Amino acid sequence: KLFQPDYLLLSGELSYRPVVTVSYFTDYFLWGLNPKGFHLTNIFLQSANALLFYLFLKRIVRRNTVAFIAALLFATHPALTETVNAISYREDLLAALFFLISFILFLKVDRDPLTRGKYLLYSTGALFSYFLSLFSKEMPVTLPILLVLGNLFCFSSTSIRYPFAKGTKGIYLGYLIITGFYLFIRFVLFRHTYLRLDRYHDNIFVMVKVLASYLRILFFPGNLNADYVVPPAANGVISLLISVFLVVTVAILIIRMCRNDKRCWFFPLWFFITLLPVSNIIPLENVMAERYLYIPIMGFCGVIGMLIQNCISGKNLATIGFVVIIIIASITSIYRNGIWRDEFTLWYSTVNREPGSVRAHLNLGVVHNAKGFYDYAELEYKKTLE
Repeated sequence: KLFQPDYLLLSGELSYRPVVTVSYFTDYFLWGLNPKGFHLTNIFLQSANALLFYLFLKRIVRRNTVAFIAALLFATHPALTETVNAISYREDLLAALFFLISFILFLKVDRDPLTRGKYLLYSTGALFSYFLSLFSKEMPVTLPILLVLGNLFCFSSTSIRYPFAKGTKGIYLGYLIITGFYLFIRFVLFRHTYLRLDRYHDNIFVMVKVLASYLRILFFPGNLNADYVVPPAANGVISLLISVFLVVTVAILIIRMCRNDKRCWFFPLWFFITLLPVSNIIPLENVMAERYLYIPIMGFCGVIGMLIQNCISGKNLATIGFVVIIIIASITSIYRNGIWRDEFTLWYSTVNREPGSVRAHLNLGVVHNAKGFYDYAELEYKKTLE
C-alpha cells in the first residue's frame, strides 16, 4: 500500500511520506500501541540530530566551540518541543536526520581526498539520504541550494577536484534528478486534492507577519502555542508594520555581522531558504507552526554559535551569560514537555493562549465529552462554531 495511489487515504497524510509511515510500522511491530515506545523513538531521533548537527558544524566552521554551542542550543531550544513531543510530527525529525547525513557525506566527497571506490560510496550514500529525506517531508528540497551556497561561502577553497569525477558535477546532477523525481511524485502522481490555492489573497503580507513571529520565537521562545491563528494582513495594519520593522531590522543586523566574514552568510541564508517550502508560496493548511522551524532553526543556531564564540573568548562574564541562556532554555523546554503530557493540558493551554483557535476549542470539547463533562463540551463546541 505504500506505493499505491490510495496511500494518502489509508495513511491520513496530506502528502506522500512513506519513510515516516514505515517508521510507524516499525514502532508498532516493536511496541504495539504503547505510546512510550513511539516517544522513545522521537527522543532518539532528536538526540541523533543534535549529534549530527554538531559533526556537520565541525566540518563547516572547523571550530569545536562554535559547533558545541550551536548544537547545545539546538538540543535545548523550546521551539522544538512540539516536534519531539508529538508522535505524528516525526516527519520533521526524519527529514532532518537524512538531510544532515546527506550534507555530511557530500562534504566528505567535496573536501576529502578519496579513492574512486570511496567517492562512489559516499556520493551514493549522500544521494540516497537525500532521497529518504524528501520522502519524509518536503522541506529538504532546499538542500541542493544549500550545497551551492556552502561551496560559495564556506568551503570552496578546500574542495577536492577528482580527475575521474570532474569535481562534484556528477553528484549535483544526481541531486537535481532526485529533486525532479520527487516533484513529479509529489505534485502529479500522489497529489492531494485537498490542496487549496485560494486560501489567502495577500500571502506576501501574511507571511511577513509569520516570519516576524518566527524570529520572535527564535530569540524569545515564550508564549509557545500548538495552533497559531494568523489573520489576514488587512485585519491588523499596525501588527504588519511592526512585523516589517522587525524583519528589516534583523536583515540589517545580518548584513552588518557578515560584512567582514563571508562564512557568516551561510547560516542566515540556511534559515530563510529552508523556510521557503512552508512559507505559503503554495498555501498550506497550517499557515504557521513551530514544527516548521525544526530544520531552519539550525541556521539560527549556527549564527548564534559564531557570535557567542567571538564574545566568550577569554571573557568569563559572556560564558556565564551563555550558560544562563542554556539553563533557561532547558527549563522552558521541560515546562513545555509538561504541556504536551496529555490532550487536556495541551488544548486547555492552547485555548488560553489562542482563544481564536478552532482546532483547540474542538479538541478540548472532544476531551470534555470523553470525560463525561457534557456541559463543558457543549460550550467548547459552540465556540468552535462561532
